[in-house]
Amino acid sequence: MIEVMKGIHAAMASGMTKIVLEMDSTMVKHALEGQQYNPSALGNLNLDLKHLSDLHFSACSFCYCPRTCNNTI
Repeated sequence: MIEVMKGIHAAMASGMTKIVLEMDSTMVKHALEGQQYNPSALGNLNLDLKHLSDLHFSACSFCYCPRTCNNTI
């Protein structure tokens, strides 16, 4: 989730208004899309990510991409 936060901050700094965040973790994707509060240590980070995306972007979506798609040639 730290990398997601870095991506959101980079998009904010670039002045983007619509973003698609791609990740290779279905757990992170579901946590970010879910409506339930997570009482774990990552729960507050999850809330921060949701608030930042709601405040700074007109559209923000989360996509799962398998890790095999991260390869370079």
